[in-house]
Amino acid sequence: MKKLAFVVAFVVAGFAVYHFTIDGGAPSGDEAALIDLEERFESAKKRIAGAGRGAGLAGIDTTSDASAALAEIDRVLASVQDLARRGDDSVRSQAERLERTIRAFKDDND
Repeated sequence: MKKLAFVVAFVVAGFAVYHFTIDGGAPSGDEAALIDLEERFESAKKRIAGAGRGAGLAGIDTTSDASAALAEIDRVLASVQDLARRGDDSVRSQAERLERTIRAFKDDND
């Protein structure tokens, strides 16, 4: 019984070491914020595409939907810029990449 408990404890310890060192563990606060901002940007892009489809198919006025999504993209961009200024090097480079992506999207949709 002691041997089984030792083996189980060893496996659990090995898993914990793997999870927090090799796998990278949980994202930091800034990394989690950046992930959230990317998700918000993707959601806003989908809302803009949906508004365009709704306007094209049914002739419905969807300008308010698109305007709300563009305003959300502007808020995401401001948050990404703030994160790029205060984050560490890894977060800064990811934030700058996301900022370039957002700016390219805005340029394409103006």
